[in-house]
Amino acid sequence: MVDASLKSFVDRLEELAPVVINSFQLRDLPDNCDITMPQCLVMRVVREHKNCKMSDISAALGVTLANVTTMVDRLLRDGFVERSEDPEDRRIVRIGLTKEGKKLYDDVREAKRRHLTDIFGRITSKDRETLLSIMEKIAEAMKGEKHE
Repeated sequence: MVDASLKSFVDRLEELAPVVINSFQLRDLPDNCDITMPQCLVMRVVREHKNCKMSDISAALGVTLANVTTMVDRLLRDGFVERSEDPEDRRIVRIGLTKEGKKLYDDVREAKRRHLTDIFGRITSKDRETLLSIMEKIAEAMKGEKHE
């Protein structure tokens, strides 16, 4: 049986989480930006892992290869990513950001950083440190969970 305080906590968390998560989503995007949050996440993985495989993106995001293929196809169509063959194994397709993709990702990231800086500038340094500490504990507790 779940104790009442934990149930109350979960209820309140369910109310607040969407507000916070929505604020973390793409906001204040550059006018020329026409990408979705999942596409931006794909671009982040590709930017961090330089010329990664589709399976690398799938694993990093916890989504199926079919989902990754759809997102990459749209980014490819819009000129933000490019496909290339692996020089050692032509069956492997590598994904990299184009010059336009790097610029767009950097612009989106900078807009997001400005937004978060504004939000977290409204709370004390002590509260920010507490939040990070709690988020680290939550991330550790969630390690190994499967997300479908």
